[in-house]
Amino acid sequence: GLGPQLCNENGDVVLAFGAPQYIGLSLSVIFCTLLLQVCGSPFLKSTSLFFGFVFGMLVSAIATYEAVAGDKTMCAAEPGLPCIGGLANAIPGKAYSFWNTEKIDSAKAITFLWDNDPNPVAYLGFAPEYFLPLVIGFFISTAESVGDIGLSCDASEIPSEGPEFDSRVQ
Repeated sequence: GLGPQLCNENGDVVLAFGAPQYIGLSLSVIFCTLLLQVCGSPFLKSTSLFFGFVFGMLVSAIATYEAVAGDKTMCAAEPGLPCIGGLANAIPGKAYSFWNTEKIDSAKAITFLWDNDPNPVAYLGFAPEYFLPLVIGFFISTAESVGDIGLSCDASEIPSEGPEFDSRVQ
């Protein structure tokens, strides 16, 4: 039916898009990133996004959501309840995790991407219609890099022409 889009790819919790719990989780990432930008060493400043996301993952791994009447959960979290469209009614008052290990537990001990499909590219899901935008993006990024390298050479008073410059671009 009509209503907010349910986000169902994060463990056993199924909440509407823009739910306060998700906004709080995103704010924890933003505040951690800002804290590292303000107080961190040069290394932490340059890797603040990575560590902000790791912090968000840790928060989501520790946090739980206590269901209220009308909430949904993944069918794997409540196997004894009726499952409709991959979702089951959550038990009010029960704490659900933002993480689950269902896919990891069901995987073989050693597996490869091409284990079940002789064509690994098809298994990875590359669509040919995305090739041209990727090529265009590659050329734009390359042109930007050449300009950035040239300006860096000018700012640091290194020759921005000749074989030494060409070796920097390569």
